Amino acid sequence: MTSEFTDVFDCRSLSDLLRHPLSNEEHAAVFVARDAHGTLKPRDVMAQLDALAEGFEVERAHELDPYEQAAALLHHVTIRHGFSGSDKSYHDAESSYLDSVLKRKQGIPISLAVVYLAVARRVNIPAYGIGFPGHFLVRVGDVGGVYLDPFEGRVLTPPVLGALLMRFLGPGSEMKDEYLAPVSASQLTQRMLLNLKRLHETQRDYARAMLACDRLVELAPTPELRRDRGLCALKLGANKVAGADLAHYLLKRPNAKDVKEVRAALAKSRKSTAPLN
Repeated sequence: MTSEFTDVFDCRSLSDLLRHPLSNEEHAAVFVARDAHGTLKPRDVMAQLDALAEGFEVERAHELDPYEQAAALLHHVTIRHGFSGSDKSYHDAESSYLDSVLKRKQGIPISLAVVYLAVARRVNIPAYGIGFPGHFLVRVGDVGGVYLDPFEGRVLTPPVLGALLMRFLGPGSEMKDEYLAPVSASQLTQRMLLNLKRLHETQRDYARAMLACDRLVELAPTPELRRDRGLCALKLGANKVAGADLAHYLLKRPNAKDVKEVRAALAKSRKSTAPLN
């Protein structure tokens, strides 16, 4: 079994990496982890994923039905190797970084999903990341396949999926096709970065939040993400960056509900950069 490592990690930016024809979500997750862990060696992480998949004991797994494939993946990753979720994981940024997840065998749904997808890819089981509201999932098999929860380590029946939806969107929520649609590597990466941004902001670690904002703007330069980066830059005293981003937001979203607050932040950034007389 060989790694998919190529020259993707020679890409200078995350957006370049995601445009590389051989890249996938595990490469992007390694790139994100390297932002936090500067000494991380991508080849080492890829080798760990190779080793994790090496012991997969089910032969001709690609010929099984989706439920059997999902059960085999769950047994290998969760039972045999002990990967699991923990409520504490949600408050720990390391639970989002792939190298730490492989070391500690704990993560949040999206980072554990990357592990499942990496193993499935190496043993020729079709699997896809699913951007379910509030809780990232994995679908095993093509359309009509089986959904598994990498955090809880279980296959999800339709009634359980419905209950999970109501847990995050409230009673009476109806399932929509878009909730169960596969996401691209770029979409998965953006969701991972949004998680990190929110966590760092909650912990008032604005330097790391700013880095996540930079990556998000690189991938999807929406006015809202520019606003968020501007507010974070203001916290760090990077007033010129803050002013440019906040002004851009106000130009593109003149009728937004938070215009008053953003104008005040913009004024603060300009006051801080005004020359002394």
